[in-house]
Amino acid sequence: MGFNAYENRATIDDHVVSFDKVPTEADRVNGVRRITKGWEGVKGEVDGLGGLKLSKPDVEDLFSHLVKEQSHAVIFELVLTKSDFRLDVIVGNATFKHIVADYFEGFEEAPRLDSVGEIFRVWNRMHADFKDRYFLQSEEDKEEAIESTRLDALIANSSGIFGVSGQRTVQEFAKFYAYGSGSDYALGALYSVYDRPELDAAAVARHAVRAASEFDDGTGEPIHCFTVPLLQKV
Repeated sequence: MGFNAYENRATIDDHVVSFDKVPTEADRVNGVRRITKGWEGVKGEVDGLGGLKLSKPDVEDLFSHLVKEQSHAVIFELVLTKSDFRLDVIVGNATFKHIVADYFEGFEEAPRLDSVGEIFRVWNRMHADFKDRYFLQSEEDKEEAIESTRLDALIANSSGIFGVSGQRTVQEFAKFYAYGSGSDYALGALYSVYDRPELDAAAVARHAVRAASEFDDGTGEPIHCFTVPLLQKV
């Protein structure tokens, strides 16, 4: 079991379907078969556990997302939080997920991520540690002047919203932002409703994810929403 103090959640178990290489459309039949077999293994182990009732994901859509995102793994992650007990299905690099979790769990005191400068310093140290401890292959593009951490991150905390690119460029966003598959649709939806006084931050965020789910085949529900109080800046 792994516990993430930042999200107040425990990961009970992971089931990973990993491919030796990034699959293509030519691999669809075998890929769908392997993901389906992985799903059946998860269902056999956890369906009914703690009252959890599983609904089969769209396996064809999961495979399409693997191809689109050029990823090599599907992760079935059983998660326990204060409010629910659920199965998350994640498409992406399985190793990076474990690297990031292991790295931040290794701090005796949580690093400060309250400003552009603090985040940049943390990410710069993290890049060096990723290469030394986790054997990161940083040569994503030899034409780039700066090595890539090969990880984009969106950070939301009581100090604001920050984005970090693979080259460790850090930006602070004044109102809202979205990363990942479907982010263009989400940003448009955020812009359209942000100034409506009857909507709180959670309602605006859910609206954006629903819009992305409607138009992007790599985005889907259910939506898991976390809120943090924003510090008053003077």
